[in-house]
Order: sequence, then C-alpha cells, then structure tokens
Amino acid sequence: LGLFYLYLGRFEDAVKQMDMVVELLPESDSTYNNVGALYYYYGQKDNARGMWERSLEFRPNYGAYSNLGSYHFMEHNYTEAAGMYEKALELNSRDYQVWANLASVYNQIEGMEQKAQETFRQAIGMAEDIREVNPRNPELLSHLAELYAMTGDGDMALPLINQALDMAPGNIMIMARAGIVHEKLGDRDNALELISKALDGGFPYSYIECLPELQGLIADPRFEYRSKSPQSGLNQNSN
Repeated sequence: LGLFYLYLGRFEDAVKQMDMVVELLPESDSTYNNVGALYYYYGQKDNARGMWERSLEFRPNYGAYSNLGSYHFMEHNYTEAAGMYEKALELNSRDYQVWANLASVYNQIEGMEQKAQETFRQAIGMAEDIREVNPRNPELLSHLAELYAMTGDGDMALPLINQALDMAPGNIMIMARAGIVHEKLGDRDNALELISKALDGGFPYSYIECLPELQGLIADPRFEYRSKSPQSGLNQNSN
C-alpha cells in the first residue's frame, strides 16, 4: 500500500504506511530500505540515509548500497556514489537500473565519460532483454527511453517514452522521466511542460533540483518552480 501511494504522489500517506511496517518488522533490512526510499523521494535525505545505514547494520545488502549510491549522487558526491553502486553490483550484477545509475555517476566524473557511455549501453542491453519478455511494462519502457536519451539516441528514446506515457498517463515518475528524455534530446519546451506536470502531480522538487541533466531547465526563466520546495507534514531532520 505504501508503494501504491508513492506512485499516486501521496508521499505522506506512503510514509505513514511504511512506518507501520517498520513497527511490525523492526529487524528487516528490506523494510528499512523501503522506508528510506520513501523519505528519499520526499526530500528527507538525512532520514533516508539513516534508514539505509540502519539496514546495513543487519547485514551488507544490495538494496542499501544501491540506495546510498543514489543519496551520494544527489549530494553530488560522485566518487562516494560510484563506490556504493559498485558494492551493490558485487552483490547483484543483474539489475540494469543500478548499472544505469552507475553510468550516470561516471558521466559526472572527469575523465570517465567514455566508461559512462559503455555502462549506459550495458544497462540498455540488460533492459532490452527484459523487454523481450515483458514488452508492455511502462516503467521499463520509460527507463529504456531515458537510457537511450543519455546516449543521444532520440530515434529509440522518443517512441519508447511516448508509449510509456500512453500506457500510464497519471504516473508522475514516468512523467518526470519523460521530461528528462526531452531535455537530454534538446527539446526544452516539452521538457518544461512534462516536469511541471510531474511537480503539479506531487513529484518532489528536491529530486528534480539535484539532477545534473536538469540544471539548464531549472535555470530557464520559464520554469516556475525554481524557488519552491515540497512541504511535508512529517518531522524532518536538517537537510
């Protein structure tokens, strides 16, 4: 139920549901990973990091390393982020999303641009294998579209993201991903429209503002959310 609320953009309800799960399963590393992910998407970065580090206290696990990689990426600590993703892949090398995240990190480290493109292509190959089995998963299609956009392949990216939007028009994560695709391909007008719609639907600004790919869009005078941040009914640690 918590993840269902997340996809609807109802982040406060999602966190409340997952906090209840923590009370029921206080020694489950996966529970702390899931709650941390909700805090992360809602902009409560310190709470998220604390949950993931708590998860590692139970055992080294792929989910916590991957999530901490995302935390450091959003904090622009790219070397630390790469280390976390690499540890995650040592435990599970089959997740194309972590390879994609690692590629994004490499893309921000001077001198690693070629390795970034190689890693993006590796992630694409893995995701395409999944698409052969499940060709109508809008989340997968939107991830693939973003990966192709990161390699500059608009001919592959645009049909995929349009298909994903048609299949899940109310999914704010896919909407935001579509904005990233259009921005990477040089279509600022559509990127502005899609990112604004995602934010209006409840997608957290704190996530948007951290993405290197969207810094030009955020600086655009037409972008109306530059000075806004999501308001939470939850108690937050210092951010």
